[in-house]
Amino acid sequence: MADVDDIKAIAKQVWPDADHIDVDLARSGHTSDPDASFRLSAIHSDGSIMGQAIAADLEALDAKVRALLRGDVLT
Repeated sequence: MADVDDIKAIAKQVWPDADHIDVDLARSGHTSDPDASFRLSAIHSDGSIMGQAIAADLEALDAKVRALLRGDVLT
């Protein structure tokens, strides 16, 4: 099972210049929204977003970040 700290560690390898990596629960509107997903954001020290990955669950987010690390093109 994917762990947020492990996903953040992999993301730091993808975006080594990131000041910090955030993983948040992203909802499309309402707090009871069943379509909630996880959003990873790599944030530069100036506050700009260096990169993002969004997935339905932590396992899918882990797979996306690993694919980015390998240099795979995501659609």
